[in-house]
Amino acid sequence: MAQKNEELLCQARDMLQAQTFGVLSSHSAKLPGYPHTSVLPYLLDTHGRILILISRLAQHTRNIKKNPKVSLFVMADVEGDVQSKSRLTISCDALELAAPQVEVVASAYYARFPHSHGYHDQLDFEFYELHIQEVGYIAGFGGVKHFDATQWLKHLQVNGTN
Repeated sequence: MAQKNEELLCQARDMLQAQTFGVLSSHSAKLPGYPHTSVLPYLLDTHGRILILISRLAQHTRNIKKNPKVSLFVMADVEGDVQSKSRLTISCDALELAAPQVEVVASAYYARFPHSHGYHDQLDFEFYELHIQEVGYIAGFGGVKHFDATQWLKHLQVNGTN
């Protein structure tokens, strides 16, 4: 059973690293009780942190300021039968990065997404780190596994990222 968990952890990590975007869901500040979702790019850095960049004017920013609990949905492939595809739902707390961290993160983020270069200092975008609480991984039909933050982060530290 431990071998199977390790395999699923590796598959989930590899999928998260391979993709460049996901669907972020936050709690709507405008319509309490309803989710707000949209597509956005993310970066999984060398420490296993999921980093996003969003406008201060965005609905997500207003939502996160009221309630930082979000989820990021990532899918490996959208062709064919989507229910048979691998996918992740990552439950997180979105926390704005402090100024000293921003320049290091910005460098890595813009290397991956050069089209967004300068957004944080020219267009009032903010970097957020998604602090993982749980990772739900579906490896197609019958391959469902949930990993808590401790399992996920320990795996990333032992096996490395990027």
